[in-house]
Amino acid sequence: MFPPKRKTLRNKNIGHIDYRDDFDFPDSGVYFHWWNQLGVGPHDHNHYEVFIITEGSTLHTHNGETELLTKGCLMLINPEDIHMFRPPPDKSRSAHSQHINLSFIPSVLDGICALSPGLAQFLRTKPAHLHTYLSETQLDYFVSNAKQISLLRGPQETIKQAITLITIEMIVEALSILYKSGLNVNPQYPAWFNQLIKKAE
Repeated sequence: MFPPKRKTLRNKNIGHIDYRDDFDFPDSGVYFHWWNQLGVGPHDHNHYEVFIITEGSTLHTHNGETELLTKGCLMLINPEDIHMFRPPPDKSRSAHSQHINLSFIPSVLDGICALSPGLAQFLRTKPAHLHTYLSETQLDYFVSNAKQISLLRGPQETIKQAITLITIEMIVEALSILYKSGLNVNPQYPAWFNQLIKKAE
């Protein structure tokens, strides 16, 4: 369902991450992990990825466009998108970078979108480099859930179920935030309210 396939020849210098090899529990269709390396070379995936920068800054290249991303940035990467991370060139900035990775296969996104046709339409027509910056409260939500995962103890099957549930909750919240940030809402106020605003200016 998402996204349209790119008909391009594959560059041998570009890495590929297959969820069947990368996910701890591939059958769950979702995966969570922390990432704290300074850089990673160009690569793509056969799954979606949302990353949330929790500390520092990073120079991110996404389908050929490079941008400095800082703490609080939330970004969606589609399957087959090519991206990479490098340390920021400005030495005055923190060389340390950490982010949360939320990965999920297309069928998981299809299931989420089945409950929200508006989200599905938004993702079909979204900007190529869709990202937003979280408020402190929103960032705290993701960090606290990520820490909760690291504290899980018990039988492997129980841990697997808990990680899957928490990860899906974070994915839904991340997509919801992106969706709301991308809505172009122009509220229509009554004439008397507009007149009141003009008098107050």
